[in-house]
Amino acid sequence: MNEAYILSLPTGIIRHFPGHTATVRDYASRENPRLDAAVRSRDYFITLATTLEAIGLELSRDNPAAAQAIDATVADLEYLQQHYAIVRKSQAHQAEN
Repeated sequence: MNEAYILSLPTGIIRHFPGHTATVRDYASRENPRLDAAVRSRDYFITLATTLEAIGLELSRDNPAAAQAIDATVADLEYLQQHYAIVRKSQAHQAEN
């Protein structure tokens, strides 16, 4: 497929053009104070779940299947919030990967 598209998201715009696709991994090495704060407060999973839930509500009118997929992901994030915490990798561990 050689068509370009733009996917609008609450956090910005991801563009795909033939020959280059921006992925989440492209942004992984950047500092992100907002996310760091959410992780330190142990609210990251529930914050993400809340954002996805709002997107799911918008989608539910036009794309019920997508809304159901988002609802399942929200449930997974709620489970993670209750049972797990994110731990920052050490610099030594990051160098290995």
